[in-house]
Parts: sequence; C-alpha cells; structure tokens
Amino acid sequence: MKKWISVALATFCTASFVEAASNPTYVQFIACSIGQDPQQCIKSADMLLEMSKKITKNSLLRCEFYERNEEECKLIPDKYQQTDKEFFNEQIAFSYSNAGIIYNRNNEYKKAVDMFKKAIKYNPNYDLANSNLGVNYFIGEGIAMDKFKAYEHWHISAKQGNEGAQKNLDILCKESPWVCKK
Repeated sequence: MKKWISVALATFCTASFVEAASNPTYVQFIACSIGQDPQQCIKSADMLLEMSKKITKNSLLRCEFYERNEEECKLIPDKYQQTDKEFFNEQIAFSYSNAGIIYNRNNEYKKAVDMFKKAIKYNPNYDLANSNLGVNYFIGEGIAMDKFKAYEHWHISAKQGNEGAQKNLDILCKESPWVCKK
C-alpha cells in the first residue's frame, strides 16, 4: 500500500510539473511540501532564488508566486504584509529544510546538515531547520557531535515556539547541565 501511494504521489507531482508550466515555482514548492525527493525541494529553492533576484522596492512577486493580483493577494494578510525579500527567504528556507528532512529520513545525514544550514542562512530563526540541525549536532549524524551547538539551535527553535526543541533542551539540560549554563 505504501509503495502504491508513493508511486501515485510521484505520478501526481510529475504530472503537476508538466501541467503548470506557467508557474513551475509554485508547483515545485507544493511538490516539495508533499514529496519524497529532496531534489524537488532543491529545485524549488533554486527557482525561488532566481525569482527573488527580480525583486524591486515595490514589487509584488510574492503575489505572482501564488498567481494572484494585488487585490487577491491582500486577502492573505500575513503574506501581503511581508516584503518580497522576507517572503522569498521564508520559502527558500522551507524548501531547503524539507530537503534536509528527506535526506535525514534516507540516512544521508551530511546532505541533511548542508540543507539545514542553507535554510538557516536564508531564515536564521526558522524553527524547524534549527530544531533538526540541533538533533544532528546532538547525535553526531552528518556532523561532529557538539552539544553546545545542539543547545544553540534548539534554543533558537524553542524561542520560536517549537515544542520539540523545548523538550530536547529540557533533556539536554538534565543530562549535561554545564552545556546550558552559557
């Protein structure tokens, strides 16, 4: 059953790319959100980076991304009120972070760490990327084990409201209290 769902999802994503040639960025972004291929997420991030290079002071590329005019875009206040730069950095970070999650699931830890670091480059406070990178540092998968770095990333993530990061901090501080007394 799982294999059938994966094949159906892959077929859906492939068909969606072909059908939506008018706005492949949005389609790839969606495919990255639900997909299982980290390359889809990396392609999404690359396309978002290209699109972000067209930003001008008063551009509304974030509305174009969703294929909406300005009036329709105003109906999504949290996106409309962002600047294009904030919007694209958030979406790029999301795509890289998803690629990292997929790489972690595939036991490709070094690639996962690289993706989480890229996500954090574009959105330093992105809770999911920081939380996952903290796990990699804590366990030492794809990167040298470093409890201080794990603490640093979990702390950033917990400040953003990530409950998993807060639980990880609690465990870390009980096991290794010297790490938390920075």
